[in-house]
Amino acid sequence: MEENRVAIMILQNERQYLAARPEFGYLEPLERAIEQVWLTTLQRGVDEGDFRPGLDVGLAYRFIRDMLFTTARRYNSGRAESRTDSAQVAETCRSMILYGLLR
Repeated sequence: MEENRVAIMILQNERQYLAARPEFGYLEPLERAIEQVWLTTLQRGVDEGDFRPGLDVGLAYRFIRDMLFTTARRYNSGRAESRTDSAQVAETCRSMILYGLLR
């Protein structure tokens, strides 16, 4: 998030514009490749019993992707009022994904 925050935000905000430009033609295949890694990993987790049976891996992927994009948008290590470093943000997000809001 710290190294690529602006790039993530530009991709989010300007995705349609970038997709129409030939010099950014590499983005679509790259996004599909990243998505495939996530889908394969999530499905393997279901198959091996690490994740719950019947998990909608496509929906889980989109949830994780969107949560990460939102985190990149909200997190700004340069803000004086920011009291959380990137490791804490990552740990909180990981915990929410794995354990939800359970005590």
